[in-house]
Amino acid sequence: PEVGQKTTELKEECKDFVDKIGQFQKIVGGLIELVDELAKEAETEKMKGFLSG
Repeated sequence: PEVGQKTTELKEECKDFVDKIGQFQKIVGGLIELVDELAKEAETEKMKGFLSG
């Protein structure tokens, strides 16, 4: 019975871990998009400065 309980606990912990990894991936994905957007804006501003300079 103890082994069965430990197995169930391990299953629950694994599920929580997988859920947290999924959330982490979403957050990192959003961060990458944000950084990419900022890089594009910076490049646009550099070009504006270059063309008007």
